[in-house]
Amino acid sequence: MLITLEERGKWLTIGLNGRFDAEGSGIVSEAVEKALSQGRRFVELDMRGVDYLSSAGIRILLLHHRKIGQLKGTFILTGMQDRIKRILEMVGLYDLLLPAGPSTTEPDHTPVATMGLSGWTYQDFALDSAGILIPKFIGEPCAGTCEDKGDLPCKVLPFPPSTISVGIGALGYDDAQCRDRFGSFITAGGIAAYKPAAPGQAPDYVVYAEAYVPGLHVVSGLSMSGNFSHLISFECGEGSTIEFSDLAESMLRLQDKPAIGFVLTAECENRILLACGVMGKPNQNKMKGWLRPWGDGAALSGHIHAVLFPYQPLRLGFVRLKETVAGLFERELLDVFHVESPIEPAHPQPIRFLRGVAWFSGIGPEQ
Repeated sequence: MLITLEERGKWLTIGLNGRFDAEGSGIVSEAVEKALSQGRRFVELDMRGVDYLSSAGIRILLLHHRKIGQLKGTFILTGMQDRIKRILEMVGLYDLLLPAGPSTTEPDHTPVATMGLSGWTYQDFALDSAGILIPKFIGEPCAGTCEDKGDLPCKVLPFPPSTISVGIGALGYDDAQCRDRFGSFITAGGIAAYKPAAPGQAPDYVVYAEAYVPGLHVVSGLSMSGNFSHLISFECGEGSTIEFSDLAESMLRLQDKPAIGFVLTAECENRILLACGVMGKPNQNKMKGWLRPWGDGAALSGHIHAVLFPYQPLRLGFVRLKETVAGLFERELLDVFHVESPIEPAHPQPIRFLRGVAWFSGIGPEQ
C-alpha cells in the first residue's frame, strides 16, 4: 500500500494506492493515527487507487470512523471504485459513503426553491442532478393482497441503503420457513419491514448486513436501486392536510419524468408513516402492470407500501434517509401494509399528511 498526504485547510487527504488487505490496513491505520496525534480531526481517504478491500480493511475503516466521530471530527471516503462501494453497502457502512464533492467545504444544504401551494408549502433540495432509480422486477405484479403464494418460487432480495422496494415476501432462514408467512413488505434506508398476512401475526423488521439471517424472501416485488435527485420538505398550514396525490404531482413536476420512485416519512394526525413506492402518469409500460389508477379521473397511477409508527415530531429541512429511517425503527412497529388506491372500492379514508420529507428520483430503464 502506497500513501500520499495532502493538506487542504482543516482537511488532511490520505491518498491510497494498493490492496487494502491485512498488510495494507496496518499502513493506513498508522497514517490515520499519526494524523490524529498531530491534532487532525477531518480526514479524507482518497480510495481511487484501491481495487481490493478485505475484512481486515473494513475493520480499520469502521474503527477510525468511530474514533474520529467520538472526537467530533469527520472521516470520509472518496473516489471509490464500484466494487468497493458495493462491499461497503453490503456490510452496512453507509455513513462512510458521503456525497462526492470538494472535501474542504460542507455540503450545501440550502433549498434551491421554496414553493407555496394551496394550503401547504415545500422546500426543494437538490441531491444529485444525475440521480436515477433503476427498477428490477421479481415475479408477477401483485395487487397488494396476499393470496396463497405457496407454489411460487422465492428470490432472496438484497436491500442495502441504496435500494428501495415493495411487494409480497417474508423474513426467514429459508424458503420453506417462509411459505406460510408471506405478507406486504417495504425496504428503505437499509431496513426491511413486513407483516405476515395471516391473522394475528405481528410485523417484524431486520437491518441489512453482508450475510444477514433471516433474509427477505420475495415472491412478488418491485425493487429500485440508485441515487435520489431531490429531497422535499413540506408542511401544511393550520387546518390543512395533503395526500399522496398532492405530493406526487409536485414531485413529478420537479423531476419532469413520467414516473418517480420515492421514500416518504410524514406526520399524519397521531401516527408517523414511512412509505415508499412509485407514482407516475397513467400507462407506464415499463412498470408492467405494477401501477394502479390513482386519484380523481385516474390522472395518476401508483404502487405504495407503508409502515406505521407511534407519533413523534419529525425533523424537517435537509435530512438524510438512512439516519431518518433508523430513528423511526427505534420505536414500536405498528403495521406494514399496501396502500390502497383512492379509487378502490374497499379503500378506507385517505391518508392525510401534516408535515414531512420525501426523497425521490426518476425511474430509468429496467435492469
